[in-house]
Amino acid sequence: MEYIEDITALVVDDSEFFASLTADQLETKHDMNAQTASSPKSALEELEALGVDIVVSDYDMPEMDGLAFYEKVDERVPEMPFILLTGRTDGDIASSAISAGVDDYLQKEAVAERNDFEVLANRIQNVVNQRKSRQKYELVVDNTPEGIAQVSRDGTIMAANERVSESFEVPSHDIVGANVGEVLPDEIANRWLAYGDDALTTGERVSFESSYDDRYFHTYAVPVDVGGETDTFQIISRDITQRREREQELETRTEQLELINRFVRHDIRNDIDLIYTWSELLRDHVDEDGQEYIDRIKSTSDHITELTTIAGEFVETVSSDSDAQLEAIPLRRTLGEELEKCRSSYEAASFTLNGEIPAVDVRANGMLSSVFRNLLNNAVQHNDADHPSVYVTATDRGETVEVTVADNGPGVPDDQTEKIFGKGDQGAESAGTGIGLYLVHTLVSQYGGTVTVEDSDIGGARFIVTLQAV
Repeated sequence: MEYIEDITALVVDDSEFFASLTADQLETKHDMNAQTASSPKSALEELEALGVDIVVSDYDMPEMDGLAFYEKVDERVPEMPFILLTGRTDGDIASSAISAGVDDYLQKEAVAERNDFEVLANRIQNVVNQRKSRQKYELVVDNTPEGIAQVSRDGTIMAANERVSESFEVPSHDIVGANVGEVLPDEIANRWLAYGDDALTTGERVSFESSYDDRYFHTYAVPVDVGGETDTFQIISRDITQRREREQELETRTEQLELINRFVRHDIRNDIDLIYTWSELLRDHVDEDGQEYIDRIKSTSDHITELTTIAGEFVETVSSDSDAQLEAIPLRRTLGEELEKCRSSYEAASFTLNGEIPAVDVRANGMLSSVFRNLLNNAVQHNDADHPSVYVTATDRGETVEVTVADNGPGVPDDQTEKIFGKGDQGAESAGTGIGLYLVHTLVSQYGGTVTVEDSDIGGARFIVTLQAV
């Protein structure tokens, strides 16, 4: 047990000889500060002024006995550590002392049987140490955001901090000593008792949620060992109302996103298909100069269709629990398919695969194809070269797989290499929305991987995606 220095003890005894002897032994043999008082009255007058850490008092005194004196001390300085000494062997006194709240009880014979008063010194150390530890604990408990209470199996509240009082609008002085059913709302009281009983029966911590007055609480019931018997449990309850409200707001926003997603993917695509079809029908009715504008209409229609795909994938990503759905995805098939699609879509660009794609699986989900598609599209759409060239390399590095997509475009300025993955970032001349790279970053992060960009060897940008191998 930690040794506490500079303890000041007040020894109260109508025998000045015993009081002086005790004080002298505590000071000379045990490095304590000791004061004496020959009567309870004089002790009470000096108690606060002396800066006392503990009172050591005789039981048999003329003015009042030790128990009556203890009550006076407790009124004057609540929770003052107190040790009672007596020359009697009456067990009833010991029982009454402990019941009253006295910290320890000793017979004078046991105290003085050794000249150095070691027994008393050890008890003083223990009592003061325990009291200071309890005060530290109570300070932490009183300042914690959780409501904390200690409850007996029959529902009696033995202790509770101010947070319990504030949460259920019950004066703190009405809580301690009362039954939970008398002072707490029925919903809260019933759950405290039911789950507290479960904790005591199983000997394990249990958690549960409850609600009261439009507020929600997440609570733990923990069995407490008192004197070798587990007959009480501790309640630790946190108000999670704000968290619940945020969850509800998130659910509402997710529903709105999904509604927009359906609108984008259905209605807009239908209209774009019509525009595309009409432009083809119009081709036979315009002259050669007008053909350029027909091609622009088709190109813009394709781009809008691509944006609806990205927007739909983005909504799916942010509104689903992707972490819980990760699986082994074949890299060769997924990357290979997206390469072939881009070769078909961008006939004016060249796509070169350096080496072979490793036949490995990576930790991802079905959205991995969107990662590669957006990077490959980005390499062409943001490319100002006369002949856009894209180079793809996939390398198996054991625990990870690295995929790079390099192009011969304008590259990425140094001050944009971090910002380029931010939501909605785009260059002044960009034809895109910036959401594609943001989606790439979001997905790769969910997979536990990374994506970075640097200058490529051919003058453009090189995007490096690192994924976990399975």
